[in-house]
Amino acid sequence: MLSTQRYRIPLAATLTYCVVAALGIALGLHITAGELGRQASLANDLFRWDSNAYLSIAEHGYIVGSRAATVTYDYNAAFFPGYAVIELLLGHVVGWSPIWMILPAFGLGVLSIFTFHSLANRFLTGRELALCTFGFALYPGASFMVAAYPVTALNLCTIFMILALLGKRPGRAAIWGGIGSLFGPLGVVVALVVPAYVVMSGLRTGRREPASRSGHFRAGLRFALLLLVDFSGALAVVVYQGITLGNPFALLKAQAHWGSASLFRELEHALTLYPLRAYYGHPWVGTPGHPPFNGLEIYLQSVGSIVAMFTILALVLAQRRLTPWYLTAVGVLVLLAYYWFDGSVIGAVAGWRLLYIAVPAFLGIGVAGRRRWRLMVALVSAFGVVMLIQVALTVAGYFVV
Repeated sequence: MLSTQRYRIPLAATLTYCVVAALGIALGLHITAGELGRQASLANDLFRWDSNAYLSIAEHGYIVGSRAATVTYDYNAAFFPGYAVIELLLGHVVGWSPIWMILPAFGLGVLSIFTFHSLANRFLTGRELALCTFGFALYPGASFMVAAYPVTALNLCTIFMILALLGKRPGRAAIWGGIGSLFGPLGVVVALVVPAYVVMSGLRTGRREPASRSGHFRAGLRFALLLLVDFSGALAVVVYQGITLGNPFALLKAQAHWGSASLFRELEHALTLYPLRAYYGHPWVGTPGHPPFNGLEIYLQSVGSIVAMFTILALVLAQRRLTPWYLTAVGVLVLLAYYWFDGSVIGAVAGWRLLYIAVPAFLGIGVAGRRRWRLMVALVSAFGVVMLIQVALTVAGYFVV
């Protein structure tokens, strides 16, 4: 009976997600096709955008070419390979069909709902606990649970890292940080919390018990090892690209595909709120009204990203008094990294997806629900509606990244 009670809420949240996603798929099959059009099967319709890059890495590895005697890097070199590694293993076992490539994202997403509930259960009870679990499951970024993206893998690694820190096990947290850093740049950003936790803990301990010189040396070695483990995934990518592509920073060079700016220009963009006011200029998009995507479509995605940014910020602030500082730090770091990314390229884009990794923010739904229950119920309901629409637009071939 106790076991049933423990899993009842996350199971209900997962089933609700499945119903909403299924309704989104059904809607997507019956609305007018977007610029990308429809493909041969439903699995192919869900297999859009970055999904193709991860599959390309799995099947062919990173690709290098040359143009006018200048070394160039294929689009796929811009991506961290964590999800591609999963696809590589899966492809050799069951084949390379898109449906098999999507299943890991879905399975990791379901597991992340259950583990998030376990995390939330440490701070919340009753209906507030249920509400934030449903909020996490129905958040619009969860539309990528039915796409071959590493979103859910990043979420799961973040949750396990936080649980390890709550258990005062920084070594285990570093392992999860290292795994997460293999899946995307935000995984690297989140991993910064682990050394910050160790430094803060060390400072508190040092005030109480000053260490000897040999003690400082051993502590320094342990900290260096922890850093190595904590960023091991990203370091592996650097080494691998250095060996296979001849440039350990090929990933950064290839990311110029989305646009780039000097450090001065990035600072200017950040200070002048460029991410909140620019929504076009992407090499794929051009100015509004130009193919392959129309201005209204990009504009709506930008508005959604800005709404996501302020929603996550409000929720991070809402949970800050209930949780340890490092949970708030996770949310703040993700928000800052996302803002900087948008300021570096084209303005607000992909906000629902990229901000999903700010996992502690969803605890804010439960905290805010203590005083503003109806507002938070409305927010979670709105999450579900937007998520349904995102799934539908993806299936129909519209711009959802």
